Amino acid sequence: MSKFICDEKKYLVCRTSEEGREDLAQIDEYSGNIYWIGEMNNIYKFKTIEDAKAFKLSQENLSKAIGKKWKFEILEEHSVVSKGE
Repeated sequence: MSKFICDEKKYLVCRTSEEGREDLAQIDEYSGNIYWIGEMNNIYKFKTIEDAKAFKLSQENLSKAIGKKWKFEILEEHSVVSKGE
């Protein structure tokens, strides 16, 4: 039987295009480039809600500056951490 240790939370940022396509943020930590992809592989997971909110706000401001009507939301991912006995 395993023992529950904690529930780890990570935060993802989702962008919905004007056409309704949903993509998740993928960030290249070396170059700083941001990509929006439609799959869960290699997406960027923020460790704190504050960091996810700051990123979301920056993307909302960019969207407004370039005349796009993209919608952004923060998704929460939970992972249970346990230890086997």
